[in-house]
Amino acid sequence: MEYEEKEFAINTLRKMFIGSQLDGIKFGLSPTNTFIYFKHYSTHVPDLFWIDIKSKWGIYPPNTTVFPNSEEEIESLSEDEQIKILIDLRREEIIDIRLGDTSPHLLITFESGKVLVVNGYHETHICWLAGDGGGYSGNEWLVECLPGNEIMSDVPKWIALDEIEYKLVWKNFKEKLNFNPSTTNFPSFQISSPYITFDISDEGWSDEDEELILKALQNCTTEGETVYALEWHHTCYKGNQLLELEVINELPICLYPDGDYYFIVNENFSWGFLAHPWEQSITVFGELVSKINEDRPENFNKILRQSY
Repeated sequence: MEYEEKEFAINTLRKMFIGSQLDGIKFGLSPTNTFIYFKHYSTHVPDLFWIDIKSKWGIYPPNTTVFPNSEEEIESLSEDEQIKILIDLRREEIIDIRLGDTSPHLLITFESGKVLVVNGYHETHICWLAGDGGGYSGNEWLVECLPGNEIMSDVPKWIALDEIEYKLVWKNFKEKLNFNPSTTNFPSFQISSPYITFDISDEGWSDEDEELILKALQNCTTEGETVYALEWHHTCYKGNQLLELEVINELPICLYPDGDYYFIVNENFSWGFLAHPWEQSITVFGELVSKINEDRPENFNKILRQSY
């Protein structure tokens, strides 16, 4: 288990499960598998996750400091015993998730302090899977504990902001860019140099222009940098893999302001793309200015305002 893969899996699992509560058990064809549902009773997106356990597992009391390091060290439980244990944990909220030091043993801590431990090592078989949705393969989120101490994580290219992050990002956006939405009073932003505002009211919007904008956004992004894709009063997203072509090509919001504000900004709001539906303008600022000017789209030929 590589360190980077382990840390990525831990962060993914925490994003999926912390704050959720044990909400149900699914009975399959065999008692050797344990399938548990966890539900977020909040605005978390998505709100339903599951863990499919294919190996031995057990519950350990609060303040336990030493946990089993192999399947042989975990006591065998009958199906009835497993069900009773899980029913006792019903509606308990998850407060932490971690993995074992050398093997991807899954350790889930509940609000009571009890810890669910799932064996994460087998030479030939998958020990556990965690995902979202109602099935067994995950809709967008999937973490797999593979044979031989391997761990693999598959996450959405763009992640919807939960309620807390949504409010924080918009608060920072308004403060950093002095955003004052209006259908008549322009400009709606007060931005430090450099910036350019383009008038697109009389211009066409071609696929080639959009490709140039996406290329500029990608060239402006550094490795691992978080970028927000924001739509006013709608679901908003974040991504940190924009250097991958398939990620930038699956941008979850529009670039053309067809009736809504669309904003793309980096995590510290030092550069961005601001599409204004009422002024019919596009503003680029920060490092994105030079990236846009390297190969400027044809529909960016009429300048309303600029500052260098």
